[in-house]
Amino acid sequence: MSRDEYLKKEFIYPGIFILIGIAALISYAIGFEKSIMSGIAIGFIPTGIGTFLIYLNAKKHPGLARNLKLEHEERNIYISSKAGHAAFWVSYGYVFIAFVFSNVVNVTMQQFAIFTLILMPMVHLFFVAIYHRKY
Repeated sequence: MSRDEYLKKEFIYPGIFILIGIAALISYAIGFEKSIMSGIAIGFIPTGIGTFLIYLNAKKHPGLARNLKLEHEERNIYISSKAGHAAFWVSYGYVFIAFVFSNVVNVTMQQFAIFTLILMPMVHLFFVAIYHRKY
């Protein structure tokens, strides 16, 4: 697959992210689940625009396009999969321990969710770094 074909295929995902964000923004405007829809819109629109800009820039710079294509190399997929597996079990254990101690620790569900959403990507990135050194 040529570089242009690869980049053309990759433009689909940012478009989907932007459309989901716009749909959430419209839902917010009509008053449907305002707190949730604002969060979805704030998360999806910048992610879609940022990814779109990265792939747009990759069309002009062949080195960046090559790096983006290497992300889908077999070794990197293996490392990402292995890191995701390890991060899942660490997160699963964290949620189990939080459940066990839920009567002892007085934390709101919102605080727990925010901490969990911050912790999980950090754990995944930690394992990605470990496995990149290992393999």
